[in-house]
Amino acid sequence: MVSSFTLSEGASASAKARMTRAQELLRKFELDAREIRVLEKLGEGGQFVVVRGWWDGIEVAIKQPRRPNESRGEENAFSSPSAHDSYKQALRREVRALSRVLHPNVVKLHGVCFEPVPMILLGYAPSGTLQDALKKKNHKFQTPLAYVRLLAGIARGMEAVHAHKIFHLDLKPENVLIGPLDVPWITDFGLSTSANMTSMSHSSVGGRGTLPFKAPELFAHPPHVGPEADVYAFAILAWIVVCGEQPYVNMPAAATSLPQAVAKGVRPTLADPDEEWQDKTTGPMVKLIEGCWHAEYAQRPNFGWGGSKGAGSGVVARLEKMEHSLSNGSDQEASQLALAMRLISTESEAETLSVALVQIGAAQGDATTTAAEQTQLAEEKAGLETSQGLLRQNAFAVLSQMPGGTSGELASALSVMLQHQSDMVRQAMQDVISEFKDEVFSELKGVKRSLSRLAEGELDCPRLFVLLPMEKSSSKLMQLVKREFLKDKYRLVFLDPISGRAVRCGPDSDGYKLEVPKKWLVENREIISYGLQIVKMSAAVGRAVGLPLPSASGLPSEVVSKAEVEAVKTFEGVFSDSVLIGESALGEDASRDDASPRSSTWPCCLPSASPKAPSTAKAVKHAVKAATGRAYKQLRKMLKDQCKDEYLVHCEMTKEKARDGSIEFVSADSKERFLQNGQQCLIWNDETLKRKAAAKAAMLKESLESRVHDC
Repeated sequence: MVSSFTLSEGASASAKARMTRAQELLRKFELDAREIRVLEKLGEGGQFVVVRGWWDGIEVAIKQPRRPNESRGEENAFSSPSAHDSYKQALRREVRALSRVLHPNVVKLHGVCFEPVPMILLGYAPSGTLQDALKKKNHKFQTPLAYVRLLAGIARGMEAVHAHKIFHLDLKPENVLIGPLDVPWITDFGLSTSANMTSMSHSSVGGRGTLPFKAPELFAHPPHVGPEADVYAFAILAWIVVCGEQPYVNMPAAATSLPQAVAKGVRPTLADPDEEWQDKTTGPMVKLIEGCWHAEYAQRPNFGWGGSKGAGSGVVARLEKMEHSLSNGSDQEASQLALAMRLISTESEAETLSVALVQIGAAQGDATTTAAEQTQLAEEKAGLETSQGLLRQNAFAVLSQMPGGTSGELASALSVMLQHQSDMVRQAMQDVISEFKDEVFSELKGVKRSLSRLAEGELDCPRLFVLLPMEKSSSKLMQLVKREFLKDKYRLVFLDPISGRAVRCGPDSDGYKLEVPKKWLVENREIISYGLQIVKMSAAVGRAVGLPLPSASGLPSEVVSKAEVEAVKTFEGVFSDSVLIGESALGEDASRDDASPRSSTWPCCLPSASPKAPSTAKAVKHAVKAATGRAYKQLRKMLKDQCKDEYLVHCEMTKEKARDGSIEFVSADSKERFLQNGQQCLIWNDETLKRKAAAKAAMLKESLESRVHDC
């Protein structure tokens, strides 16, 4: 199913234009329903369904209420105004929790719509839930190291939730998603509550949750509602993971007898009465589970690193100690890679929070910010500072577990890599600011005209592409910490002209491996620059293009976006050297157009630090060499000779003609939109995206400068 939503575009744009800086920050998660595509259903709960969707160039999971014909006789958010309001209240509760709990082990909140249909956009997990994974006969969490690593991730996510004084109250395998690289994400905060409650609300909250996972104190009158209930639920979840069974399967009439049995100390046992569950796992894990489901809630450990029970006694600390011990006897590179990926994800989240805190500080100092907004901003700031502090603590813990500790070779190499990526992003943002200033917007029409000519019978190949230098090492860990590239060898990736996203191409769907002559790079540097611009513009608005970068595979989208910027900036460096060498070898004629000065042929995205590269604005202003079909025919010949794919059989794009006569190679996801709208929907005609990119790049630059000034 595919659906769209219609709102008053003029009213929406007008309202947005009137918002102050504080209002924009406080409403940053509110999305325009027109930008969301709703696709097929993924799953369902009591009052809601979860569907796959598409928003801002990425796949998302969309949680929305059941429609009347899907309600199975139950009241739902569409059946009455009161039900609609109740669902929106639960939605706001979930948004409030997720907007502050920013952590690699908590599902990412992309945004929310309240009208015309209430829905929340979350990170998409292709592998589904932990419950889905455990149903498989030979699932991936059966070895001690695998399930300890999984449970440690869940515990870290819950530590972050509790740091914000939020109680989940429905932790179970169905509410843990399995993200890329098997990283667990805590999800479904619809039943969550805050520590700041009255006794009356405690009474109603005590009834929430799923029966087998409810702690004994929740069955008391009045119930005790606290973080200990989540620790108990974690114990039941851990038991299910290590034993591979569901709890209480042999208990008759469990729905009525379980509350009393749990209060008397009954805990899960295996279906086979002759087996003991303790024999299914290690001694430390047995002690942890038994401690977490202790009958006295005050005796259960915290998720965090100690608290009142002493340093190292928390669930996270104990699991990480188990993980470290088990890793010593396993594949060392795999263990180090897992630590490296954790560190990169954690540092990325922390850096994102740093930028957000600078923006909040600027809004707090704005004269237009009202007293009520100041209060809300202060609450947001406190929440983000809590998340950032926990992330820094987690990052230090990861570094401490690496060989040699925080000063070891791996930790030092990762630190250098992260700093290098930040520098590359800063340079790319400066490029975007230069390229998309208002005074040069009109000059970009030359690029559009140049591209448009290819549709007039010359388009035998997708026009937007990126060339990525091929890395020497096949080891993912080495690709992260030691960047080395093969000479003159590239990975060619085509971009969809509608979304700007990379498409699957090449025999292995990770790009065409080509040896590209320097002469071709020199002569066609202008058309090469178009794809690089798209990647940087996408990065400026926080959108990953999806380039096949093995070292970034499975990392959060912000990290992937940084890696993509680093990749294109690396190519620009190689590209610049190739042009200089090529011009020297090929002579002046190879580097200039007969009717234009030498400087006009430099691509506008080459680093301005290059001694021969003119400024971006000047390059755009004087670029007169029109792209022709010759370059693309040569590219097709390279694909034929080197990849045996002259007819692009291994490229998931097809040549289509739109209603307005435009001809493009487009992906399957963009085909319908292109056929209907033609040139209007091409990404280089999207002035809104360009201005958004310029605005966000300027905002990021301001944030970075503020952070440097504060230091």
